[in-house]
Amino acid sequence: LQVHHIIPFRLTMDNSQGNLIPLCVKHHRWVETILVGTEEFGFDDTARMAWVGMLKERQLATASKLMEIRLAHV
Repeated sequence: LQVHHIIPFRLTMDNSQGNLIPLCVKHHRWVETILVGTEEFGFDDTARMAWVGMLKERQLATASKLMEIRLAHV
């Protein structure tokens, strides 16, 4: 797994946990490629909200799954 910034660090300088999501190498590369393409057309508030919504949803799903795994081993 790699750590991806939901809103790019280069835009926000935000390394907080709320702006991070674990992604496998394949999906991290995929998300970065699409994000860079989005930035080329302008990373306005609408684009930012779409990215945040999509990645926050996956962040919550990952956290939920990790908690499920953790509780299963207690």
